[in-house]
Amino acid sequence: MRITPIIAHLKAECPQFKGRVAGGLDWDPVQGCQKVQSPAAFVLPVGDEAGEPLAINGAAQVVRDSFDVCVVLDNQDERGQAAADLVHDVRTTLCRALMGFTAGDEFEPIAYDRGDLILMDRAKVVYGFRFYADTQIGGFSAYAADMPQTWPEVAHSRLPPLDGIRTQVDFIDPMVDKNLAQTGPDGRVEVTLREDIPQ
Repeated sequence: MRITPIIAHLKAECPQFKGRVAGGLDWDPVQGCQKVQSPAAFVLPVGDEAGEPLAINGAAQVVRDSFDVCVVLDNQDERGQAAADLVHDVRTTLCRALMGFTAGDEFEPIAYDRGDLILMDRAKVVYGFRFYADTQIGGFSAYAADMPQTWPEVAHSRLPPLDGIRTQVDFIDPMVDKNLAQTGPDGRVEVTLREDIPQ
């Protein structure tokens, strides 16, 4: 999942961050950014998880992409009591902005998963809120022709266009030729049909 649309959406819908929303790939390099003015938020992709294949005769799986919104808050007391109340308010704000939002046509609406304390010291509290969205990889979706995602889609995209259908009929009975076979079909085509498909 691309995090840039999520960052842009949070900047637009969560004015209390005053535009202080950024992204990264892992918390460790982002950790130094906690010196920014609070409150601030960082969007981090945390991985994906694939379900079982949807069919035995095709390549298609549902994949759940998860991401964290790590919020940096001021800590006003050593216990973090004041920050705990802010965490509740921030969760409400993030859920209002993200739950039901779609990060792309190929994704289901975003849902909330859980929240966890990432770190706390005398100055700052960092709390992570996890969200996820499901998507399907493969399965001959509307994107398969232009953006194949699995090998069967690639192979099918290389086939020539269908220009028509030809059907040959060999009757079983009563038109069987006893000189060719005692029972039909006898290997003799009685009817040939052709349907052309205009391009």
